[in-house]
Amino acid sequence: MRTEQDLIRFDFLRMLAAFLIAVALCYANASPSRADDSSDSVAAATTTSATPDPSAQPPAGIIPTKATLAQVLASYDASTGTLSKGITTSREVDAISAYGESGTYTEIDSGDDYIETTQLGPTTTSSGAYHGREWRQNENGYTRVVSGIHEEEERSDAALTRAIKGENLGTVRLLGEIESPERAYIVEVNPSAGRHEWLFIDAST
Repeated sequence: MRTEQDLIRFDFLRMLAAFLIAVALCYANASPSRADDSSDSVAAATTTSATPDPSAQPPAGIIPTKATLAQVLASYDASTGTLSKGITTSREVDAISAYGESGTYTEIDSGDDYIETTQLGPTTTSSGAYHGREWRQNENGYTRVVSGIHEEEERSDAALTRAIKGENLGTVRLLGEIESPERAYIVEVNPSAGRHEWLFIDAST
C-alpha cells in the first residue's frame, strides 16, 4: 500500500519527466530555427558587404574611338614636356574631386627627394622622401617613417613608361573615349602586382 510520501515522490518524478521531455522537444524544434537564423545572418552580411572598389570597373560612358593607343600615348608624352636645363626642382598642382569634396594634389620633386600633398575638403595628407627615408603624415598631422610604400604605383608608372616606348603593351589598353565632363581618352593601366588605374587623357592636347 502506497503511503502519502510515495504518492508525492511519484508525482514529483512524473512532473520532472514531463518537464525534461518538454525541454528536449523545445530544443529540437529551436535548433533548426537557430541554424536558419544563422544562415540568414551570414547571407545578410554577405549581401551588405563593403562598398566595391571603384577601380574594379572602368568609368561610365566610354564610347569607341578612332584613335590608337600609340597616338594617345604619343600625345600624352608630348604634353608632359621636359624640364629646362638647370632646373633641379619641379612642382605640379592638380585639381581633384572625390567623395563629394574638391581640393588639390601637389607634388614637388627635387632629385630623389619629393613630397606629395593631397588636400580634399577639410583634410590634408602628405607623403614623401628625404635622403632616401620615406615618410607619411595623416589627417591629424601624425608623421612616421615608413618603408616599402608606393611599390604598386611605381609598377604602374613603369608600365606606362614602357608602353609609351612601345614595349609591354599587354598591361596598357585604350578603352575608348568619353564626351563628358570633358572629351578625354580612357587608358587602362593594369600591370601585374601594380595599381589598377584609369587615366583620363585630354583629347584636345
